[in-house]
Amino acid sequence: MKGPLARLLLQIGKVKQDEDAGRTHANQLNIDQMDVEGLSTKLNELLVDKRYLVVIDDVWSLQAWEAIHIRLPENNCGSRIIVTTRIETVAKASSVSEDLVHRMKPLEQNASENLFVKIVFGSVGACLDGLKDTMSKILNKCGGLPLAIVKIASILASYNSVESVETWIRVSNSIGSQMENHPTLEGMRQVITLSYGYLPHHLKACMLYLSIFPEDYVIAKDRLLYRWIAEGLVAEKRGLTLFDVAEEYFDELISRNMIQLDKLPRRSWTYYGYRRTEEVCRVHDIMLEVMVSKSQEANFVCLVGRQYGGGGLARGLVRRLSVHGNVEDEEERSSSGRPPNNNNNKKAVEQRRRVRRGGIEAMNLQHVRSLGTFEVEKGLGKLLDRLGEFRLLRLLDLEGCKSLRNKHMRDVCRLYLVRFLSLRGTLINVIPSEIGDLECLESLDVQETRIHSMPPTVTKLSKLERLRVDRLYLPLWLGNMKALRKVDFALSKPATTFRLPERSVSCNGCSFYVLNWRTAGGIPTKRSFCMSLPPP
Repeated sequence: MKGPLARLLLQIGKVKQDEDAGRTHANQLNIDQMDVEGLSTKLNELLVDKRYLVVIDDVWSLQAWEAIHIRLPENNCGSRIIVTTRIETVAKASSVSEDLVHRMKPLEQNASENLFVKIVFGSVGACLDGLKDTMSKILNKCGGLPLAIVKIASILASYNSVESVETWIRVSNSIGSQMENHPTLEGMRQVITLSYGYLPHHLKACMLYLSIFPEDYVIAKDRLLYRWIAEGLVAEKRGLTLFDVAEEYFDELISRNMIQLDKLPRRSWTYYGYRRTEEVCRVHDIMLEVMVSKSQEANFVCLVGRQYGGGGLARGLVRRLSVHGNVEDEEERSSSGRPPNNNNNKKAVEQRRRVRRGGIEAMNLQHVRSLGTFEVEKGLGKLLDRLGEFRLLRLLDLEGCKSLRNKHMRDVCRLYLVRFLSLRGTLINVIPSEIGDLECLESLDVQETRIHSMPPTVTKLSKLERLRVDRLYLPLWLGNMKALRKVDFALSKPATTFRLPERSVSCNGCSFYVLNWRTAGGIPTKRSFCMSLPPP
C-alpha cells in the first residue's frame, strides 16, 4: 500500500511546484521517510478542499481497492476515481452504479486488421496478397486483444515482403515458444502470468486444467465441472455439493476474465423439435499458450497430437494424457498442396511417423489417472487396446472417438476407480451389464451413440449423479440411485417403469417428468409432445 500512496503524493507534489524555492512539494514532503499512515494523512491534507481526478490502474482485489479508497478524501467537490481491473467484483465494488462499469470488448476483425497492418506495413496501408492468409491465422490467435496484436506485429514489421511468408508461418505456429524466448513478446507473457499468479491456489489448478483442451475448443460447462470433480480439484464445503462448489470456481474464473462464457444450442435436445441451450466456455489462444507452458513445467499433463508433431509433451510420469486430433490427418494435410516429389516434405512426414511410434505407443500408462481425446476420429485403436493397463484411471473422456469399439467396453468396465466416463459420439451400440461394477462412477454420458437401452445393472451405480442419455429406455428402479441429480432426455415404457407414479415428481433431488407413451392416439406428434412438457 505504501507504494501506490507514495506515487500518488509524488505526482501531486509535482503539480504543486514551489516556484520561489525552485523545488517541488514532493521533495519537501520527505516521502521516502513516511509510513502508510503518514502518507495517508498528508494525502488528505493536500486534497481535502480540492477537486481531483485519480486513475488507479490494474486493481487485483477488493481488499486493495478498499485500502486505497478509504485514504482518498470525500470532500463533495465533484472528484472522480477511475479504476481499471480484470476482476468483475472489483469493478462493481468501485462503482456507485453498475451502469457506470465499462466492459472492454475485443477489437472487431476490421479494427484488428487495421492495427496489425499499420504496424507491419506502415504507410503502405495494405497487407500483401501472399501474406493475407497467414495474417488471418495470426489475428485469430490474438482474439482481438490489442496488446497481442501490437506485440506480434512488431516482430513481423521487419519481415513485410512476400518472401517472408515462411517466417510469418513459423511465428504463427510457435506463439507459445515465442512468448518465452522473444523479448518483444515477453511483456505479454508477463501480463498473463500475473493474472494467473493472483489466482487463489484452488483456482490455479482449475485454470491449468484447461491446458488439456485443444486450441479454439468449445468446452461444455457441465462437462468441465464434472471433470474437475473427478480429478479431485474441487474441495468440499459444508452445506454445498461438489457441483455447487465447482460452479463457484467456474464463476470466479469468468469474473476474473480468465475464460470466456458463451451459449450454444444443445445438440442432444433437438429430438421431437424440443431445443435447449447449454453454457459453454472458451480459453483465449494466447492464454492457452501460457497455460500449456506452465502445465508442462509442472508435469501437469502430457499432450499428444498434431499440434505437437504427433509426439507428446511430457516430463516424468504421465498422470494426465490428452490426445488432440489425428496424426494421420495432419500428415495428409501437410502432404496436400505440395509437389508429390518434394523430398523435404517426405522427410518431414517420415519424421512425424517416427515421433509418433516413439511417443504415445511407447509410453508407460500404468500411472495415468486421466485420459481424454479431442477431435480424434481414428488412429487410436492401439491405445484403446491397452485400456487394461490403466488400472488407476479416474477419468475416461472419449467423446467423438470413432476408434472405440464394443470389444473395448470389456476393459472399460474393469476400470473400477473411474469417476467420469464419456462415450458420447462414439460408435458403440451396447453397454455391458458389468457397467454396474463401476461403483465409483459419478458421471456417465452415452449421448449420440448407437445405444438404445441401458442394462438393469446401471441402477447399482449408487454414486452416479449425472446420466446423459438420449432416446433410450432406462431400466427398472431408477429411483434406487440415491445420488442421481441429473438425467437428460430418456424414454420409459410404460411410465410406471420408473416406479414413479405421479406425472411430475422429484426423487432424491433429481426431477423426472413421466410421459405415458401408450396413449389411445399412439405415439405423440412433435407438437403434442412439446406442449406436454413442463416449463423449465
